[in-house]
Amino acid sequence: METVRTNINFAAIVSGCIILFLIILTRVIIRQSKLGYGFLDIIRDHEGWPSLSNFQFLVWTIVVLFSYLTIYLVRITSGCYDPIGSLSPRILILMGISVATPLASGFVSGIKYAPSSHEAKDETKNPDKSEQIRKIAAEDIKKKRFSSMLMERNRPTLTRFQMFSWTWIGVLVYLSMVLNVIYTFEDPSMLTLPDVDQTLLVLMGISQGVYLGGKILTPTSLEITHIKPSKGKIEDEVILIGYDFTEFQNMVFFNDKKIPDTDILAWGSTSIRFNVPKDAVEGTASVSVKVESRLSNIVQFKVE
Repeated sequence: METVRTNINFAAIVSGCIILFLIILTRVIIRQSKLGYGFLDIIRDHEGWPSLSNFQFLVWTIVVLFSYLTIYLVRITSGCYDPIGSLSPRILILMGISVATPLASGFVSGIKYAPSSHEAKDETKNPDKSEQIRKIAAEDIKKKRFSSMLMERNRPTLTRFQMFSWTWIGVLVYLSMVLNVIYTFEDPSMLTLPDVDQTLLVLMGISQGVYLGGKILTPTSLEITHIKPSKGKIEDEVILIGYDFTEFQNMVFFNDKKIPDTDILAWGSTSIRFNVPKDAVEGTASVSVKVESRLSNIVQFKVE
């Protein structure tokens, strides 16, 4: 019995070291880009926001890898060199859900927050400006904290909390099942990944469905999320980044005064480019957007 326990501890330690090595190797490869990204940045979506669905996919990937390696090494140290048999349908369903959710979430975000065709055409005609927007987005990634994956449009939501909670509950329950299987096995050849509890699988599926439903149904609102640069001189170019500016040009206000249409360089559903008005005065100015009868939040710009 003592030998079996030693084999199990050895298998768990080796499995943990292998996964740690893979994480470090991935981090080293990512660092080669010299953009300052780390390992956890792999859970970010195409806009650089930490994605709860990607986080769940990462967690379950690590859990299944650890469980599979540990059980396989226990089998080897117990004298059974045959490969582990086929995975149960419920595990495959679990992994399928973990894969499908970030794909569906990305699809919804792509439709809901995608730039308009007008904006895309403008960026194509102005490659320098498009590159400037990409550089701004890259700089802002580091400011997008991982806590934001529990938020929708900068507000905490119950649907995301539910999915986050069920992810950890599911992981803890499944790891306890793995440990129970490992410590109670009699025949090494019969040692395999335990099946996922059906009730747990259903509850996790519901939580992910609610998460996607909440993402779809959360209404978009006129909002400025970033202004770059945050300070400059008269006639300098400024970029507003946000949501729901609509495809057609409306109005930008600088200190409650409408910016002339000639100073607006480009207008898209998620970004607006304009020049600081010629009549601007030094000091802090309030910038906002008006689309039809709707007003956005106010951001600050310092005129030097």
